[in-house]
Amino acid sequence: MVIEDDVELNGLERLVGIIIPCAIYSVFRSDQMQPMQATSEGLLRLVGIDESLRRLEASGTPGCGLYGYLLTPAGAHKLIDAIRQDLCFGHVDWRVLRYCVTLDLVEKVIPGTRVAEILRNHHHWQPPAWGILRACTLVPRLTCPTWTSSRRDEQDQRGAEQAPLPGDVASSVFEGQTTVFCISNPHDYVQSFLVNGQWYEFRQLQIHRDLIAMGGTVVAVGSYVGNHTMFYARRSWAKLVYAIEPNPSARAVA
Repeated sequence: MVIEDDVELNGLERLVGIIIPCAIYSVFRSDQMQPMQATSEGLLRLVGIDESLRRLEASGTPGCGLYGYLLTPAGAHKLIDAIRQDLCFGHVDWRVLRYCVTLDLVEKVIPGTRVAEILRNHHHWQPPAWGILRACTLVPRLTCPTWTSSRRDEQDQRGAEQAPLPGDVASSVFEGQTTVFCISNPHDYVQSFLVNGQWYEFRQLQIHRDLIAMGGTVVAVGSYVGNHTMFYARRSWAKLVYAIEPNPSARAVA
């Protein structure tokens, strides 16, 4: 059983007597992978990973929520061997899901969707393997996130606050890297996020990063102070980032 440290567990005693088919190595039990409305009540059953992919795409959530899953001993060995082969990079939750599906399944079940593109583009010149684990989803869910703030978020916030900057600039920190912006109006809605050491539309930026392929090109139209542009340039695998701002007053800020 693999769980993150910021989840609540619901009715684990129901696992007693559940038989995982020997051909299935990984079982998801978080709400993003539930093929119906999330609940924690009722008898447990196993559903196919194809249903979970459809649910995940329909949910529109930025992540796939692998904060709780089961692994058989054989599945654990396969996962460890895969990491030794592929090394570690990219988003860990999407990595595990990619290990549990095949490209053929993704193209058949959710072709041309956001989730399909994230699974395809794993931010590396040599993407990790497909389908090394067979998977299903346990219904109803047994885990629920508490959504507590990350320790890394606190560290990034402190780093931005402690940066010795003059009054006309601000900084945002992400993954230990500081980005500095020119500020013309700290009361402006977008700029106010930067003044407080945050990225504007941060969750959307994380989704966008997962969609940008290694060596890709990004065109940021309406770049303004550079919130999105700098995130793509510094925190994605894009090779080229074009910033386009037709408004002269906005260009003067950047």
